[in-house]
Amino acid sequence: MSLPDHAIDGLLASGGLAIACLGLIFISQLNEHSSIFDIVWRLILIGIGQSLFQSPNNSALLGSAPRDLQGSASGFLATGRVFGQSLSIALAGAIFAGLGGAAAGAMLASGHASPDQTLALQQTFVSSFRVTFLVCAGIAAIGVFTSLIRGKDTRR
Repeated sequence: MSLPDHAIDGLLASGGLAIACLGLIFISQLNEHSSIFDIVWRLILIGIGQSLFQSPNNSALLGSAPRDLQGSASGFLATGRVFGQSLSIALAGAIFAGLGGAAAGAMLASGHASPDQTLALQQTFVSSFRVTFLVCAGIAAIGVFTSLIRGKDTRR
């Protein structure tokens, strides 16, 4: 017994988003002692997850549009993607800045902090970084469940 294509697409998209979610959780664990390798493998994991999610998700969205409206559907998909990317960057930036991470980073980069201030600023920066990426992971987790419960593919 084989699964219908829309079920396979849904599982692949949900699995990809789950992998990206795990990558976001792992990236939230970075700190001032993390190596370049620590950063790179986490980013690769997020990229793999996004690539597994993107294709079946796009296929499902475009495949649900009537053939004569697929050009418009593609335009709406691209617009939605850019809007989502912009909104996610703005949200992550607002969380990070709101928690003091941006100010701590600017002060650390200036080099004008005393040793005592440096430790506190590093802690603020890392804490803000962690919370920001955990919020992003939470949003991705919601997306995993949303992807799992999507409706049947109605390709024509």
